[in-house]
Amino acid sequence: MGKKSVKHGHISYNIFFSMIILFANMHSSIHAQQEAWATVFIHGIMSIKPHLSLSNFMRFMRDKIDDTVYAKTVQLMRLDEFFYYNQVMDGYGLHEINIYDRSRNNASSAIASFYNTVQNLVEPNGEYHYYTYGWSGLLSSTHRYLDAKKLFEALEHLSNIFQKQGKKLRIRLIGYSHGGNVLLNLAAIRQDFYPDSTLIIDEALLLGVPIQTETDYLIIDPIFDKIYHIYSEADRIQCIDFFSFNRFFSRRHFKHRQTLKIPKNLTQVKLKLMRLTKSRYPLEQRIRRVSNYKDAEIISGTSPYLRDASPGHIEMWFFGWAPQHYRRAEEGWPGFILEPLPVVIFLPYVIHYIQQVAHNLVNPRPVTVDIRPELDVMLIKQYNPKRFCQIFPFVPQDIRDMFADTAYAIRPLSYTLEEYNDHISIAYRKAIAYYQDQQDKLDLENKSYRYKRSRKRGYTHK
Repeated sequence: MGKKSVKHGHISYNIFFSMIILFANMHSSIHAQQEAWATVFIHGIMSIKPHLSLSNFMRFMRDKIDDTVYAKTVQLMRLDEFFYYNQVMDGYGLHEINIYDRSRNNASSAIASFYNTVQNLVEPNGEYHYYTYGWSGLLSSTHRYLDAKKLFEALEHLSNIFQKQGKKLRIRLIGYSHGGNVLLNLAAIRQDFYPDSTLIIDEALLLGVPIQTETDYLIIDPIFDKIYHIYSEADRIQCIDFFSFNRFFSRRHFKHRQTLKIPKNLTQVKLKLMRLTKSRYPLEQRIRRVSNYKDAEIISGTSPYLRDASPGHIEMWFFGWAPQHYRRAEEGWPGFILEPLPVVIFLPYVIHYIQQVAHNLVNPRPVTVDIRPELDVMLIKQYNPKRFCQIFPFVPQDIRDMFADTAYAIRPLSYTLEEYNDHISIAYRKAIAYYQDQQDKLDLENKSYRYKRSRKRGYTHK
């Protein structure tokens, strides 16, 4: 009897323990379902093409651009939807993107949709939401700081909305060019205005960002959980921002210095794209040769059968109908190897596979991600202080073809360099007219004031 009782007691304990485990698993599953990701795209500056004069040069250097023709021109350009047609960009502030909208000219929806597809290839079944954050687009560190404050408040508001829905919001920000410096300024805003805030940026992706001492130290702030800095050595624009207070040119990547130690949560990624060279040999034979990953020249990319086709600044972010600096295929000349797509849509693949080998990487040394689209492979390499290389699949060609077809379907009917320059010129002329009108009103008020004072003193006017 006693033995039977012990047995039943043991069975009851097992059942009870199993129920606890089952409940815990169910709770964990429910908790996972309540997690959502918000991915926010932050654009770069607007064109400064008509404003490169000596007087404006000094204004840029001193960061004194308020109430200028330049600032008014950029404001008018920011409100012109024409400039949204080839990049992920919308009006001022935070705007959710409808990734299912396939209407013509809607570049934001197309890019976010492609990004979402790639994201689901590596991390399926997640809840993903996409947004643009529109800022002033001015070449001004002061305005980037002010725009970061608005972004900070918008992200806190968004987090509260999801919290009320019973969901934990995880935030991924993608900052392109100086949009990345707006992103970094979130740390300064937290320090200056909201030191008790619990806002966390789970992933900060910096794409082609000019690295400047005004903001580079902000990477150590705890607001950033993980930071990925992605750059290309073919990007000439990234390093030519000379309107920095502390150095003549911006840098390509973050470096240790006396007052800054690069944190371990920063991964720096040198992005390369390689393509097959033209040859008299058949394509199949060339593919066989460059698929021999025991060959050191193939791994390093120095083989005569391969050539560097790494992205420039515009190819990081814009569709292939960008009016300048996107390599389009012409007779006898190949275009950008991902034409008409921007690099930004493939970042989920890059980040996912870097995370797979993170334990092998040594920070802050950059890791090379060598993408070879024609072979559907991606090599992740780091040679210092130890030699490391691992090969992963890239986004398949059929999916890239589908992206290209969709992109061409939403392409503007006309988007030429002449039209682009015309829209800039229209904004510029309106800005000049605006300030001329302001000056005329001021002159009229001054004339009226002088007339009244003259009458009061008994003077007569003819």
